[in-house]
Amino acid sequence: MIFISRTEEPDFWKEYKRKHPGIHYDDLQNTEAGRLIRQEIRKYNISQQHGLCAYCCKRIDLDKSLNEHIKPRGLGKYSNQSMDYNNIIACCRAEGTDATCSAAKGNDYSNQFISPLDEDCESYFEYYKNGEVVSDSPDGQYTIDLLNLNSYRLRTARAAQLKNCENINDLELIKLYYLEPDSQNCLEPFVDIIKFYYS
Repeated sequence: MIFISRTEEPDFWKEYKRKHPGIHYDDLQNTEAGRLIRQEIRKYNISQQHGLCAYCCKRIDLDKSLNEHIKPRGLGKYSNQSMDYNNIIACCRAEGTDATCSAAKGNDYSNQFISPLDEDCESYFEYYKNGEVVSDSPDGQYTIDLLNLNSYRLRTARAAQLKNCENINDLELIKLYYLEPDSQNCLEPFVDIIKFYYS
């Protein structure tokens, strides 16, 4: 997980909410305009996240992602935050037997959860060279377990990305290629482990 530094809420989202006061996110699926605005906010967030899943840092695009509510909209006490810009991020679709991120989290949530929108979120996590992410904080460990961030798929992908950097063996080139957005404003996948070892 890396900190997502976002610009302020986009005008198109504010305007939609102004025209539809009290609307719940789930209602968006009922109209064409609602479905389009869901896609627009996901596209906007993907750009803000430099093309990465907000939780696992896997590369995502419009077709391989979904809008994730940090505080689940399916839980009654958070349903009034379903359209809150600061509660919606873009997340990968990683379902099945090795589900991660949003699919693993579901409607589980507590105040222990570390949000990628928290400026100090990166300080909760450390990475082993085998791709495993660990935390000495109960909140960090809760987040790792809830999102299944140590799934086999994620561990091996992180380790492979770190190995790519080790093979380059040029710190300036690593910083340029892996730690800076490219011409499309995208970061390399699994930049979280690269940042841990090289920044």
